[in-house]
Amino acid sequence: MPGTGKSFLASLISRTWQCSTLKQEELLREYLKPDPYRDTMVLDESQVDMVKIRSLLGTLSSTQRCIVLETVYPGFWLRNFQDLISLVILLRVHPLSLCARLASRPWPKGKVLENCLAEALDSMADELLGYEDKVVEIDATRLEEVAHLLQDKVSRGRTGLTIFWLERDEDLADVVSYWSMLLDLYNYGFRE
Repeated sequence: MPGTGKSFLASLISRTWQCSTLKQEELLREYLKPDPYRDTMVLDESQVDMVKIRSLLGTLSSTQRCIVLETVYPGFWLRNFQDLISLVILLRVHPLSLCARLASRPWPKGKVLENCLAEALDSMADELLGYEDKVVEIDATRLEEVAHLLQDKVSRGRTGLTIFWLERDEDLADVVSYWSMLLDLYNYGFRE
């Protein structure tokens, strides 16, 4: 999910454990296609050469102590390369905080709303159902606490999905309804 602190954490992990860092674009560049309606790039999984990607990952794994892959597609990697993945760190940010972070970016309002709704509705976590034993979920709302939370969960072997924003914040449902209405209006051409 954009705005959750992936780059920050990837850099921190890489420095701490002397890992190499990869961004998904380095491996998937040729399979990312523009979605002009949503002003973003999307992965066309049907076009991905899995043999090629597996070979690249195998080569990298054999020459690197560890690799941190920064991605917004963790489900893709787990579905297709689970045997090569030791751990997925899913960063979550309270949807209201995420909206504030994303609103400061030069993005269209529709793109911001779509990402805020996806976080509020646990979309990324839902994509990882079935892989909970490999997922460490971290509340990254306070970015300065992420390293401590990660170290604590990893050292205690605490994997799984435990953050459900709508269960934690009963007032969020009204906000989600409002965002959904705004996104519908935005998608039908209404602009402020």
